[in-house]
Amino acid sequence: MHLDGDRRYSEKSAKYYKQAGLKAIVRNIPENKQTQVVRILLERYKPNILVITGHDAMLKNNTDKNNIYNYRNSRHFINTVKEARSWASSSDDLVIFAGACQSYFEAIMNAGADFASSPR
Repeated sequence: MHLDGDRRYSEKSAKYYKQAGLKAIVRNIPENKQTQVVRILLERYKPNILVITGHDAMLKNNTDKNNIYNYRNSRHFINTVKEARSWASSSDDLVIFAGACQSYFEAIMNAGADFASSPR
């Protein structure tokens, strides 16, 4: 299952999964709404892989890379990962990929993601 905040990327991803012969549920969900819907979708589809993506970046004029509020959407990815982990606590049951360009990947990993996008 793949949740993405960007409609065009969601469509591209769905097309790619289909071409690759993968059965995938792809939903375009704004980053700030992903936490609210992830459990409902996990319970409905019971996937073994969850991809949580969208847009992210450090906010202008902020230099503290360890402050979650200096990122556009990292806190939403973190909260979505935590919600997913409350549904499936083990990576054996649910593998989670999360984050986007310039995400606070260390915090996303600490929240329970198995893989996270790094700034580089």
